[in-house]
Amino acid sequence: MKKLTKTFVATAAVLAVSASMAAFAGCSSSSTGEAYALTHSDGQYVSKATVTVKGDDITDATITEVYTPIRYTASAADGDYTVEVSGTYYYKTVTYGDVTLTYSADEDTYMAGSVTMTEYFKTEANAKAYYEAVTSNSVTVVTSAGNDTSIITNATANKDENGYWTRQDADGNDYSRWQANRDATVAYVVEYDEAAFGTLTKSETAVTDQYGVDTYYWYDSSNISTGASWSDMYITDSTRAATGYIQLLQNAYNAAK
Repeated sequence: MKKLTKTFVATAAVLAVSASMAAFAGCSSSSTGEAYALTHSDGQYVSKATVTVKGDDITDATITEVYTPIRYTASAADGDYTVEVSGTYYYKTVTYGDVTLTYSADEDTYMAGSVTMTEYFKTEANAKAYYEAVTSNSVTVVTSAGNDTSIITNATANKDENGYWTRQDADGNDYSRWQANRDATVAYVVEYDEAAFGTLTKSETAVTDQYGVDTYYWYDSSNISTGASWSDMYITDSTRAATGYIQLLQNAYNAAK
């Protein structure tokens, strides 16, 4: 009987230690959430945000952004494969996966069936599918020469790749203001964790930034600068199709929790 009792006690102790180790492992494990949405100029860009959470801490965050087809213009030489609106030519048909976007002169935008591209990309799954098609170079544009996958690509559409918003600093060196704002935004989120997702206000007083530019930064309710100045950091207008960058990161954070 004593031997049996010792066995029960030993087994219980092992189970208790195992449970404790499992709980500790659970607390120390990390998870990553992602979110997709239209960002910045409504209908022109789709962004992906990721946030990695370990316990109560945000350990990493990213934002990448790609052009939608509306950012591309075609040549009149493509004739019937284009749509002309006020002297500007757009590719008539853009496809990826089982999705076909067709330019409508009446709506002056691409349509997914009877839905405008902007409305279509407001659904996160649709924004994700387009983003993944761009970054995998899987978007096809129909031209007079046939199907072309070399027009809307990761190299031409991804703002990290295509030199979007490149400027010169005070010393004449090129830099990307888009990347500078993105890097400041994700650094702010990693630094302040969940507290970063409060109300933000853009300063009315300019500060000369590291590039020699008079800059209006976004500040939180504690008057802490986010270090970012881009216009759509925080969007309060509910009629906008775009999602603010900080709000997109919050969506990714919620997906990680």
